[in-house]
Amino acid sequence: MRHIVVTCFVTLILATGAWALASPSQKCAQISPAETDAIVEIRIGNSQASGVVVGQDLVLTVLHSIPANDSEIELIASNAFAEVLAGHQGYDLALLKVDTGDIKPLPLNLQPMYPGEAVWALGYRDHQINTTEGKYLRQNYRGLLTSAPIAEGYSGGALLHCSQSNYAMTGLLHAFTAKLVAGELINSGHSRAIPAKAIHNFLKEQGIHAETSPPYGFALK
Repeated sequence: MRHIVVTCFVTLILATGAWALASPSQKCAQISPAETDAIVEIRIGNSQASGVVVGQDLVLTVLHSIPANDSEIELIASNAFAEVLAGHQGYDLALLKVDTGDIKPLPLNLQPMYPGEAVWALGYRDHQINTTEGKYLRQNYRGLLTSAPIAEGYSGGALLHCSQSNYAMTGLLHAFTAKLVAGELINSGHSRAIPAKAIHNFLKEQGIHAETSPPYGFALK
């Protein structure tokens, strides 16, 4: 049996080991439309992915979901077409310009997390917004490893963390872990996300200032 790294679209890694609960107490209310509305479904040619509204008319997604050809990129709910403002292969991030209407951006959390803290994965699958819960495991050069299960279509969605009694985006969903069994990939339930620090750096490179403490949000300099 082999473990593989699959993006959603496809890339995977399996985190192992025991993780101690070492987090401070954090309590947030149930996830609401304030969070889910900021997650959008994107159609790229014949494929779908998720994206996160990070500012007025700005959507962040994963670069691996954007083909090299001239496929149209569309927000499915609003039928608004997007253009790619910037991409970063190292971070696997893409910034889109598209009409986001009055959708409130998700906050960005740069605070450290502790192994065992709760995290929530929000993304689209089969044209439905889905939320799964898991634990933060650890971070390595591949990103944030969590036990929040995700599937194809979630890629580009948000990994949320409860910070100061509010939900904040601590990562952008990028991959799920899978086992190769008899030539078939079986989702193992672990997932990987691009850290908020990388998101912050990428946005800063594009001249976009990310607020990291209340009031949360993103704005052009």
